[in-house]
Amino acid sequence: MRTPLLRSLPAVAVVAAALVSLPATANPWQKFQAPPDAVEIDGAVELELLGNSLGNGAVPFVWSTYAEGTDDAPVDHHLMAVAPGQGVHVMSRSLAEGLGLKVKSHKISGQSFDHARVDQVWIGEGDARVRVEGLDFMVVDAPSWQLGNIELGADWALIDPVLLDLSWAILPSQGKVVLAPADQGAQLTARVGGSAVSYTRVSPGKVQYGKRKSWLADMPVVAKGSIGGQSVDVVPSFAGGSIVSNQVELPADAPTLQRGDQRQSWLDSTIGDVDLGPWWVGVTSDLRIVGPDLYDGGPVTLGSVGAWQLSRFDVAGDPVSSSLALAPASDQQRGDPRPTLLADKEAALDKCLNPEEPLSEEDAAVPAGKRCEGPYTEVAAARAASGDLDGALEVWQALVEADATSCANYKELGRVYLRRGEPGAAITALSRSSELFHAWWQYDAWDRADLQKKFDKTPEEEQDAFTPHPQPASCVDADALLASAYFARGDMDAVKKLYDDYLDMEPGLASVYGSALILADDVEAAHGPWRMVDHLSLDPSVVAKAGLGRLFAQQRDWRSADINYRRAMTLDLGDGTIATMWAEDMFAALGPSEALQQAREFAAAHPAALGPLVAVARLERLAGTPVASLVKRADPVFEEAVARLPHNPIVMADWARFLTDTGRTDRAAAVLDAALEDVPQSAALWLARAELAEVTGDTGAAGRAYARAVSAGALHPGYAIHQPEARTGALPQ
Repeated sequence: MRTPLLRSLPAVAVVAAALVSLPATANPWQKFQAPPDAVEIDGAVELELLGNSLGNGAVPFVWSTYAEGTDDAPVDHHLMAVAPGQGVHVMSRSLAEGLGLKVKSHKISGQSFDHARVDQVWIGEGDARVRVEGLDFMVVDAPSWQLGNIELGADWALIDPVLLDLSWAILPSQGKVVLAPADQGAQLTARVGGSAVSYTRVSPGKVQYGKRKSWLADMPVVAKGSIGGQSVDVVPSFAGGSIVSNQVELPADAPTLQRGDQRQSWLDSTIGDVDLGPWWVGVTSDLRIVGPDLYDGGPVTLGSVGAWQLSRFDVAGDPVSSSLALAPASDQQRGDPRPTLLADKEAALDKCLNPEEPLSEEDAAVPAGKRCEGPYTEVAAARAASGDLDGALEVWQALVEADATSCANYKELGRVYLRRGEPGAAITALSRSSELFHAWWQYDAWDRADLQKKFDKTPEEEQDAFTPHPQPASCVDADALLASAYFARGDMDAVKKLYDDYLDMEPGLASVYGSALILADDVEAAHGPWRMVDHLSLDPSVVAKAGLGRLFAQQRDWRSADINYRRAMTLDLGDGTIATMWAEDMFAALGPSEALQQAREFAAAHPAALGPLVAVARLERLAGTPVASLVKRADPVFEEAVARLPHNPIVMADWARFLTDTGRTDRAAAVLDAALEDVPQSAALWLARAELAEVTGDTGAAGRAYARAVSAGALHPGYAIHQPEARTGALPQ
C-alpha cells in the first residue's frame, strides 16, 4: 500500500500560497465559501460510507446525484466526499464537464482558481438525501478512482458540511455518514461519545508577510493539537494527508521518506487531547506562521491531520457548540459502490439501445455497437471492476463486431483475454489492434492531417472501407500487450521481432523483452531494454527499477541490484511482488542472517508499509526462523489496510503472502478464495495463489496460477520471471 502525501485535493483553507499584493476590500475567497441558496434536510440523514481507492481508502465517500431522478427515470450516481473543515467544496474537472457546467477562472493572490456553480445536488440516495440548491465548487484536475484494479474515472466531488451549516458524523465502525441540521449536533456528538475537542473558526482575511499582502480563506475548523510532540493549530483533513510546517521543530530521529522535493516523517499526532497515533506527515514550507493575532491573541502555526489517522475514529461535529467528539472506531465498514455503479451503466446502455423516441432513419442505420459505443465501454469497465470478466468479454466482442476498424476495441478485447488467462485468443485480437494502429501512425503528422480531411469528406456509409482508418494514439500500448501474450505463450522470437520493430515507442514493450532476455540469461543484452523502460517512462519507473534489480542480481552485482530494488520499493511501498524479488535475491547474495537484518531495518524505516513486511516474512520462511514476534507486530498493520481497502488486489495479495510465509496457509487460502472471486483479473492475487500452492505441495495448482499471473501481468518483471513455472499450467494456445 502506498503512503503518499495526499495532495490530490486543494487544502485552500490551510495553505498559504505564493503571496502577492491584492488591493481588494472583500475577501475573494467568498466566491468559493459562500453559503448555498438553500439546504433541505428532514432530520438526521444516514448515508452509506463507501469504499474507494482514493486516500488509500480512508476518504469518507457517499453517493450523490445532480438531478432528481425517479424509479422510471434513474440518474447516474457520483461519489461525493464528505470533508468537514475542508473550507471549500471541490469538484473534479471531469465531472464538471460531464454535467455541462460553466467553469470560470478567478484570480486570488496571483493564482488562478476555477469555479463552477451547481443549481442543485442531492447528497445520498433514495429517501435518505439532503438537497442543496445553488452550491459553489472549486474545479480541479482530480485523480481517478479505481476498484478491482480497473480505472473508473474521475467523476467525483467533495462537500464541507460545516459550510452548509450542518452537523455531521463520520462513523467507520457503523459504515455510516450522518448529516443533520445544526441544532442536532449535540445528539450526534453524544452518539459518538468518546472525547470532546473544542474548535474555532479562523478568518485570517488579508495577511502580510514583510511588505507583501495576501488573502487567505476562512478555516472553518481549527483545534489545538500537536504533531511530532510540538503544539500546532490543527485542521482536520478528511480528504487529504497529514501535513505540518517545516518551521516546527520535529524529532530528528523520526523515520523519513524523501521523494524529490517531498518529505514525509513518521510522527505522532493529537487533536485536542485525543491521541491519533502515528502516521506519515508531509513536512512542507506551504504551512507557515500566518499570524499574528488571528485568534486568542497569538500566532497560528498550522498543521493538518489527514484522512488515514481520522479514519481510525468515529468523529462527529456540533457547529452550535463548536465541538468535535472522537471515539476509536471498533471496526471498519465500507459499502461496495460497484453494484450501484454497474446498475447505472447498464441502465444508460439500455436507454441508448432502447430510446423512448423512435430513431431517425439515419441513426437506425448505424449499428448499435457504434451508436452506443460510449455506454458499452462504460459497462465493460464496470463489469470488469465487479469481477465479471465474462460480461466484459461479451461487451468487447459486440463492439468489435459492430466496428472492426477500431484499434481500441481490439486492444481492450485482447486485454480481457489476457486477464482471463487466454493468451492465444489475445494474440488474435491484439495483432489486429497493432495492425490498425501502425497503418495510421506510420504517416507523419502532415500526411495524417491530409488523410483525416479525406476521411471526413467520405460519405459515412463508405468510411468503414476507408484505409488507413484514423486511429487514436491510445493504442500505442497494443504492441506491449501483444508482446505480453506472445511471452505468456513462450514465443520469445515474436517478442524480439516486436521490440526490434517498435522499440522506442512505449516502455511496456521494452519491459517484456527485457524480462525475456533475463529468462534467457542474456544479461548483457538485457541492459538495453531495461534502460529503454527507464528512458521512455515519464515518471520514475517502478517496473524499470525492479527489472534492473533482477538484472544486476543475475550478474552477481548485488550492490547495484540493491540500489535499484530499494528505489523501486520506495516508489511503491505496497508492491509485495517487488519486495519478494528483493528478498529472494538478497537471500541468495548475502545469506539468511545478513538478508534478514537488512530487511528488518528497511521495514523499521518504513512503518505501515506492507511490502517490506512481506519481504521480512519471506526471508523468515526461507531462513526457517520463528515468526511469532513478526506476526504480533505486523498483523495489525495488514488488518488496518485490509479493512479500508477490501477490494484492492495488491493489499489482499500482500496479506495472503504474509499469511502463507508465516505458516497460516488455511487463512491465506480463504483470503485468496474471496479475493479472486472479487478481482479475478489480478496478477498479484494469482501469483500469491501460486506461491501458496507451492508451499502446500500442489504443483498442478501452482502451475495453473503462475500461468494466470504471467498472462495478466507480464508487463511487470515480478510476474514475467515466473514464465517457466507458468509453462506447466497448460495455458490455452
